[in-house]
Amino acid sequence: MKAFTKNIPFLFLSLIMLLCGMPPSPASASEEGTAAEEEFLEVEKELEQEEWADELKKKLGEVFLGPGEYAVSGAKHAQRLSESPSAITVLDRDDIRAYGFFTVEELLRMAPGVGVKQNTPSAKVIGIRGLHSNMGNTVLVLVDGREINLNLFGGVLWSLFPISLDDIERIEIIRGPGSSLYGANAFSGVINIVTRHPGDLNTATLISETGAYDLDFGTLFLKGKLAQRRAPISFLASADFDQKRSWENPDDTANQLFRTRLKGYYEPPGDLQATLELGYIEGEQSQFVNVGKMYFDSNSVFYADTTLRWKDIRFQGYYRRYDMTAQIITPIVLVQSFLERFSGNIDNLEGRVEYAHQFPGQNRLTVGGSFLLNIFYADVLVNEYNDEKRFGIFLQDEWTPVENLHLTLGFRFDYNSITDPSYSPRASAVYFLNPYHNLRFNFGQAFRKPSFFEYGMEIQSFHDAGPPLDRMIFNRDLTNAKISTYELGYQGHFFRRFRLDLTGFYSQYRDAIIFGFESGVFENFENYSDTAGVEVEVEAFLLPRLTGFFNYSHQNLIYRIDQDDVPFDLLEDFYPEHKANIGLRGSPWPGLTLSAALSFVSRNTETIMDPNTSAAFPQETDPIELGPHFIVNARAGYQFLRDKIEVGVKVFNLLNGENRQFPGLIWETAEPVNWGGEPVGRTITGFAEASF
Repeated sequence: MKAFTKNIPFLFLSLIMLLCGMPPSPASASEEGTAAEEEFLEVEKELEQEEWADELKKKLGEVFLGPGEYAVSGAKHAQRLSESPSAITVLDRDDIRAYGFFTVEELLRMAPGVGVKQNTPSAKVIGIRGLHSNMGNTVLVLVDGREINLNLFGGVLWSLFPISLDDIERIEIIRGPGSSLYGANAFSGVINIVTRHPGDLNTATLISETGAYDLDFGTLFLKGKLAQRRAPISFLASADFDQKRSWENPDDTANQLFRTRLKGYYEPPGDLQATLELGYIEGEQSQFVNVGKMYFDSNSVFYADTTLRWKDIRFQGYYRRYDMTAQIITPIVLVQSFLERFSGNIDNLEGRVEYAHQFPGQNRLTVGGSFLLNIFYADVLVNEYNDEKRFGIFLQDEWTPVENLHLTLGFRFDYNSITDPSYSPRASAVYFLNPYHNLRFNFGQAFRKPSFFEYGMEIQSFHDAGPPLDRMIFNRDLTNAKISTYELGYQGHFFRRFRLDLTGFYSQYRDAIIFGFESGVFENFENYSDTAGVEVEVEAFLLPRLTGFFNYSHQNLIYRIDQDDVPFDLLEDFYPEHKANIGLRGSPWPGLTLSAALSFVSRNTETIMDPNTSAAFPQETDPIELGPHFIVNARAGYQFLRDKIEVGVKVFNLLNGENRQFPGLIWETAEPVNWGGEPVGRTITGFAEASF
């Protein structure tokens, strides 16, 4: 029986290939004959508002594989992936639906170089190319151009994410520095999420997903959505409820979320376009941080976003209000005594403007600027109200001096009221050997600004206790962390069925912001580490009804810091050297879709705080080894009533093997507490979606 269970994913993949290779019915053959054309027309529609669309469509037509063949994030306008100055992975709508993922962050696991660390079903952090932290603050995440990172920690609270997978049209992942365009915290990469447009459809959609951890109730997701269009106005309205239980104890709620969203579009004939989005989120969640586990038992987010586009000018304004009540559970007696519970709020006000001009010939200039005001309030701080201001301007020039050479030069200046100004240059050259093969060289620098938790968490009770406690955790002398990355890449198309992307990189990580275990504060480490690596990405159209992908990434860490001075919270400590993903999806006959995806992560070690060594100042553990693990996802769905209804089943972590992504220790208290995270469990979910 065990042998059969281990072979389930391989049997499932074989079944997909067998069924998808069967001769299609006459009806489906007709549909397949126009599938590629329909996909290309969809891309044309998305690009029709740009003045250079005709030339781009012509280029796309030469080597077109699918909607994932173009990206916007690399240069802030749509272009072929082969022309992009950055290493980019694109997950389109089909990828998002196909592989049975439940959340955005789990989907990102399938991209090369992207690591997902999961403590509980609700607490996850993401890093790119080996740069992680327990607060997930090395990656900038954008939704329709607005920053989602919570400036208190610098990372993303995925349990309060403003949209669900169903809202997403495409995800573009820049692997490597992005500060030359996006400013602070676009450090190890940028994740740009583009939401769906109502288009010409008037629909009402209901979605229901109910999942179990083996035989125990585990997850529940309910959603209602309405899309209406009466030119020139259209809108989307949705509300959803999401609940996840703990894997170890299904009686405990790991995350509970209510989310509502309204987005309106005004698109009259001519050059003017405008959008307005309002949203509200409420929920609870837990997050593992440097000094313990933080429980957010009362969270709410309200946001308002508006975008105006007129000809080549684009303006975006954004306001977000975040209210929270939190509690820290920690073995550090001083922290537990002085910071048992606190409440606060964060106000963010952001504005950005961009202008692009196409000069005669092959020269495009883009300039822009942004301003961000953050106001922090907490009832446990010496100064209850704190604010920080960020301002940045950038310039980017794209030039094609000869037919086969595409050059991109960029520069950004950023000022913030906390640290010194930063300068982020970028230079890229893409040389086309022929229309189907090219080489890319890219150099870029990026920076990460210290988060408020790192530089400003001056707690009143610590302050009153006097030295040395009055300087615990925060450090106002922190400077920006910096990274410089050199990339060499190749991209090729073969037989109009395969796209291959190879990228080699070397990164120099300086002035790292790390929590010093002995000092009890965050510190800068000047000459920290270098990282060398390679990434391989393959997209394949294997049969008329079968597509697949494969990617592999390798990172090799080279410490530059004296090993005797290595601090407690190593960013790269838990990041494995090897990571690989493979997936297949197909449609054996009209209405039925089958897919499976496998993610492999090699063994790694991590050093964490041992909660049982000392009641006052716990010591770090010896390195704890986490073995290699596989996560297998599978999905089967069937559509009927002219594709208006789909029902099916999704399985996350099909094999349910030993899969711990963070060391787990038991804190021996009167009521033992799991310190560090839960083993990832198997989730089996039935789903139904109806659109009318």
